[in-house]
Amino acid sequence: MPVPAVLVGEAVTRAWEASWIDRTVVRSAAPAAEDAAREYLASSVVRAPLEAALGARISAPTRARTPFERGVWLAASRDALIAAGDLDAQLLLGAVFASERPADALRALGAAGRVLGRGAPPLLVLGGDDVDVAIRAVIAIAEAATAIPLAVTTTAARWRGWLASSGREHAKAMVRPFAVEAVEAGALAERAREEDDDEARSAAERMLFEALEADERSRGLFELNRCLDVKFGARALEIDLACPSRRLAVEIDGYFHFRELDGYRRDRRKDVVLQRERYFVMRFLADDVVTRLDEVVAEIHRALVFLEREKT
Repeated sequence: MPVPAVLVGEAVTRAWEASWIDRTVVRSAAPAAEDAAREYLASSVVRAPLEAALGARISAPTRARTPFERGVWLAASRDALIAAGDLDAQLLLGAVFASERPADALRALGAAGRVLGRGAPPLLVLGGDDVDVAIRAVIAIAEAATAIPLAVTTTAARWRGWLASSGREHAKAMVRPFAVEAVEAGALAERAREEDDDEARSAAERMLFEALEADERSRGLFELNRCLDVKFGARALEIDLACPSRRLAVEIDGYFHFRELDGYRRDRRKDVVLQRERYFVMRFLADDVVTRLDEVVAEIHRALVFLEREKT
């Protein structure tokens, strides 16, 4: 289950929303998971692509002129989709074409995520006064709709107060690695443009490592700052995040990697050495690790699947 990001502070929230340059973020202030799911499904930025996707799966999508005609068309379309085994489309048909209220909003939300795939708009749940309620809601949504990018907002005071409160240990363990605070996100992007770029890059490395450890598909596969028995310059070659079993090297690039030509050339030489050692190399910006963590983790998981297949 992809874990939702916890965005601590307005600056982090704005950065997260701005990172989705190809999709409009759906905002919901609903305190309950079911209500947030219904708001998402009712949003125009979700309904439009759903209508197009479902219309392509129905042999003769038509606009019925009367409620009776609409009912006949919907019943026939549902039967056709069930016969084809397309249960997700069948579940969403009434909500999309007849504005029906889904009986199980979370189930319908999961179906919408699978139908839209990588084009699913992200959902941002506004934390409000009760961060505990909001976090429990996004966890429930994440369990139901694994394909939809998800985050919850809160303030620094409420977030730290929730962490310090008693109980909810499972929820805290689940979301803590995915919390992005202003000092890590907004300041990290700025620090990556200053002389302490190494510190910013290290914070991004730790964030990505913890995210990979939190996911059962990559838990235990990666080592942070692994050194190979190979010289690179005067020192042993070090990999930011290494997966020895799949021969995957993940490198995190701070701003200085592109600010100086020598640094850029050094990274290219390092890539060549890693390739000679039979490592598949992936590079990500530190800024992207912070603001687009889900996408980075998804890319790494795809590479892990590819490399596992290559071994056979």
